[in-house]
Amino acid sequence: MFRASAARAGASFRRKAATSAQARPFTSASTPKARTSAPKPTTSPFAARSASTPFPFPTHGVAASSIPSLNTLATRAQSTTAGAGGPALPALGGMIEAGDGDLEAILEAAGDIPVVVDFYANWCGPCKMLTPILTASIKTQAKTILVKINIDEAEQVAAKYEIASLPTVKAFVRGQEVDSFIGSRDRRGVEKFLEGVVGK
Repeated sequence: MFRASAARAGASFRRKAATSAQARPFTSASTPKARTSAPKPTTSPFAARSASTPFPFPTHGVAASSIPSLNTLATRAQSTTAGAGGPALPALGGMIEAGDGDLEAILEAAGDIPVVVDFYANWCGPCKMLTPILTASIKTQAKTILVKINIDEAEQVAAKYEIASLPTVKAFVRGQEVDSFIGSRDRRGVEKFLEGVVGK
């Protein structure tokens, strides 16, 4: 009788212990507690701004080909520097076209080199006859340079030098006019004119 009661009491104790274990889960001091605070946002506030409101400066859309390279910039700087010293003069016996504002700079850059200026127009018949003779004579002599000025495109310089007839040829040394002639000339006449200019 006593053994049966004890057995029933032991079984009843084990059932209560199991029920209690199920109701209260096991916790340990070493088990970390669950985080109760909300996780901090990982995105930057700038990302949120760019998604809703654009920045005051462009951040995209620029083609790489539109950005000049350092070599390109250096080439541009060299070209600007080369042109800053004045117009590029041809070699002796050579020819250059000029317009309003160019002649004074050419005369200054030429220095002691005689400069022969041919004032002409495309509609001028005698001008067309003189041009090849003048060009060939200056090239052969190779002691002067030829500047051709179309008066229809350079009215200011034509007015300054009082060009009233065509063709008009003027010679300058150190910026000063030293000789001139009006109308066409043959090869010998042009050569004599050039010889006189060089000797001055």
